Amino acid sequence: MTLFSDRLLPFTAEGAVAWGGLSAKLGHPGADLMIAVQPLVREAAVVTANVSDFTPSGAWLVDPFQ
Repeated sequence: MTLFSDRLLPFTAEGAVAWGGLSAKLGHPGADLMIAVQPLVREAAVVTANVSDFTPSGAWLVDPFQ
């Protein structure tokens, strides 16, 4: 983790509340939603080539290969 510590976002209480709401709404408690709520609470984007897993979250998605 030390190698990438400058690239990790903390999972905050705000993120946990957002994750709980999104998880209940979608009926899916997956870890992808824990990633997806990060940009929702920070006004940012998820950068991933795996956009299909994140699309239901409503997060802004950026596919670096498109």
